Amino acid sequence: MFNKIQRLCLWPCFLITLSLQTSSGAEPSSPPALESQLPLPTHLLAEASKPNPSPTAGASAAPAAAAKPAPKDGNGLAPMPGDSEAVTSALLPHPSAVSAAEFPPMGDLPPPTPQPVAEKPSQNVTINLINKLVERGVLTHADAELLIQQAVADAARARSEAEAEAALLPVGGDGVRVTYVPDSVKSQIRDEIKAEVMAAAKDQNWAAPRQFPEWTQRIAWYGDIRTRADGTIFQEGNDNTGSFPNFNEINTGAPFDVSGFVFSPQLNVDAERHRLRLRTRIGMDVLMENGFTAGVRLATGGNNSPVSVNQSLGAAGNGQGGNVSKYSIWLDRAYLRWEAANKPRVAKAPTAPAIGSANTSGKESDAVVQPAEETTAVVVKAEREWSIAFLSGRFDNPFFVGSDIVWDNDLGMDGVALQGRFEIFKGVMPFFNGGIFPVFTTDFNFASNNPAKFESNDKWLYGIQGGLDLRPIKKVHAKVSAAMFDYDRVEGRLSTPYIPLTAQDAGDTDHTRPTFAQKGNTYRPLRDIIASPLNDFGTSSQYQYFGLATPFNVANYSARLDLDFLEPIQISFLGDYAENMDFDRAAINEIAVNNRGPDGLDGSLGQFAGGDTAWSVTCLVGKPKFEKFGDWAAWFGYRYVESDAVIDGFADSQFGIGGTNHKGYTVGANLALSPSVSIGVRWMGATEVAGPPLRNDIVFFDLSAKF
Repeated sequence: MFNKIQRLCLWPCFLITLSLQTSSGAEPSSPPALESQLPLPTHLLAEASKPNPSPTAGASAAPAAAAKPAPKDGNGLAPMPGDSEAVTSALLPHPSAVSAAEFPPMGDLPPPTPQPVAEKPSQNVTINLINKLVERGVLTHADAELLIQQAVADAARARSEAEAEAALLPVGGDGVRVTYVPDSVKSQIRDEIKAEVMAAAKDQNWAAPRQFPEWTQRIAWYGDIRTRADGTIFQEGNDNTGSFPNFNEINTGAPFDVSGFVFSPQLNVDAERHRLRLRTRIGMDVLMENGFTAGVRLATGGNNSPVSVNQSLGAAGNGQGGNVSKYSIWLDRAYLRWEAANKPRVAKAPTAPAIGSANTSGKESDAVVQPAEETTAVVVKAEREWSIAFLSGRFDNPFFVGSDIVWDNDLGMDGVALQGRFEIFKGVMPFFNGGIFPVFTTDFNFASNNPAKFESNDKWLYGIQGGLDLRPIKKVHAKVSAAMFDYDRVEGRLSTPYIPLTAQDAGDTDHTRPTFAQKGNTYRPLRDIIASPLNDFGTSSQYQYFGLATPFNVANYSARLDLDFLEPIQISFLGDYAENMDFDRAAINEIAVNNRGPDGLDGSLGQFAGGDTAWSVTCLVGKPKFEKFGDWAAWFGYRYVESDAVIDGFADSQFGIGGTNHKGYTVGANLALSPSVSIGVRWMGATEVAGPPLRNDIVFFDLSAKF
């Protein structure tokens, strides 16, 4: 009975063996119709794979080597077709060794189990193979699905590893290797490209090309705003008896009758004043082709003073200000500039030869020298720096200055100027500045109430300056200069004798008076008035203007030394010296109406006490340029400016109430609240050099912003 059961179990195995052999090209031993009807049960494979310790009689001997265990249902893979011979040889004896009598009759076999209809063939060979195994019963549907999932995962992992290895391989020649790019990487690349394109569009303005005209890209705007608390305090003992005529007010208005019983307009020398003041400037530079630039700047100002753009808040005058009224805006700069300069040359330099290891001889001369390869390194070829510029219109002071004793910092020059510099060798650069500047142009209809017009008396300034810009070592910068400023016909001249009957009767030298002045210079009368019965023999109708008592030809020497040994702190020393070469004390003593010493005991006029020399020294410590909160700068200076060393109308407008004929100290400091905003405090104490006593202290508290 046991042999029958064994033969019954071995029959299907034998049939599936024949089926597998047929699929590999062997001759079938049984009808092929049975191949699809009798799939091999896996539990029989498991049983058949076990060794038989005591084979029964009549049965064939089992193979000596035990077969590999078959996987359990749902937990492993059945043997693939390529391994069919090994499986069958381990499980079954060869068909020729089994007689037909050992097989049970066909009638004793159970009916075949119905199989599912085969799925539609796929283009994937592996999937088709697994489906065939399912059709033949070798695999269950669950096992087949698991096999397909594992195969897909293994294929994806193998593909990723292959791409990673391919990316590490070098690409020869001009070849380009394109590998698989994950979607996340694609998204990142897309975002980066979009950001770069939008940044370029913003910088170059081609994202909206019609939004701004092209010419707007060539305009550079700039400006500053400063608010100031200004306090002027006069010391006790100043002469307030009429010793300080306001010559500017006299000369810019109707002539003053010196024969009257009223004081001429006088300067304030004894009453303390406190003011809130505003300075606002806004300008633009327009860059044009071929080295040309145009510039315009507007500024505030209580009047048309050439040396101040301060507007006292609440101050009424010149048809503006007071009672919260609006203030005037003045044209402060308007110029054309042309400049030519050298440009750095850019070149590609080859790399230095690469020194390889020495050969086996060990001699240094046998070292292998590799040929040099050209690189893309950019180098700037050393050249002698030079530049030349021409200016026309109303522009900034083109001269180098060591202080403000000659030129106020706010002064603008009218006319034409030429600037140039040329580096003769490293660290030494000569420079020059020069120009011709109209100081006064005669009114076209002068004199307006006279049919016969007077000759022109135009005033000019001719300036020339030469100097050296020195950088002897890295942390030292020095600059020195010498200049001559020749003023043509700025001095006052006595008119042709005449009798003015009214204040409107002009003299033929009235236009030699200065149209703007501060204080300090020495003055003389301009009108030679004839004494006659028409003016009570000189006791009435003495309408007078006043002009400068001396011509001016100023020699000016300036220097600055910057030391950067304590970076970022810089220590600077500045010096300035000026002398009026046309000063003639004896000639001035004959005509001067001010800057005299005490009168004699006999009632005679005191001797002229003015002078022709000015000098100043300043030490500045701190950051040369404010870049962040907390940056600071402080300075201390002393100056000595005699009455007629320079023209008071162009000198500093703040120290000693402006002008000349004073001496004293300056102390100040600034602190940055941001790179563009700072606060500052300054004290200036001044005393007169010649003439009646005049002492004052001035204090500034500033809040400034630039943009």
